[in-house]
Order: sequence, then C-alpha cells, then structure tokens
Amino acid sequence: MKKLLLLAIPLLLFGFTSLSSSPKKEAATHKKMLANSLCVASCTSTHIRVKIAGDPLPPGDINWYVNGIHAGAGGRIFNVPKTAINVYVTVGGVLLTGDTVAALNAQCAAPHCP
Repeated sequence: MKKLLLLAIPLLLFGFTSLSSSPKKEAATHKKMLANSLCVASCTSTHIRVKIAGDPLPPGDINWYVNGIHAGAGGRIFNVPKTAINVYVTVGGVLLTGDTVAALNAQCAAPHCP
C-alpha cells in the first residue's frame, strides 16, 4: 500500500496540466482577434467594398452581418450597401470586428487598405 501511495503522488503532482495555462492561451487568442479590423478596399456610389484587415484569423467560417442580419459567408472581402447602418463579422461564431457604415464611408476619401 505504501508503494502505491508513493507512485500516486508524482502522478498527481506532474500528471495534470495547471489550470492557469488555459486562460492564458484564451487571452492570447482574444488579443489576436482584437487585432483585426475593417478597412475600405474601394467605394462605388452604392456600395463599400470592406476587407478584414489583420492576421491571423481564428479558425472557422467567416460570416458577415449587415444591420444584424446574416448577409453572407466566405471571404475576407464583402460589399456593404451604403444604405446600411452597421456591419460586423463573426468567425467560428465569435464576434471578430465591426463598424458603422458611416465610419467606413468616411474612409472612402482616405487611401484604401491593401
């Protein structure tokens, strides 16, 4: 019984990962996600071509929402109508970034993102 106890103690001490390692990893992922933003690729009289700037994107499907309604899925670039109020992006079900169309429309006069 004493030998079993001596074998169990090292397993208990070193066999499990610390609980603090998981939140640190999540915080680092959260910082990466906050580094992404929306920028204007080009403008027309009716639409703003919006691009997700920043890398890397978290894994998952990219979903675009205009005025809170799912408007499309797929790539990093999306055409947003100028009549909309806001646009935001989720990746893998997590909110990645968003902005108002008024703020994006103001970027039409500035140099566009790459």
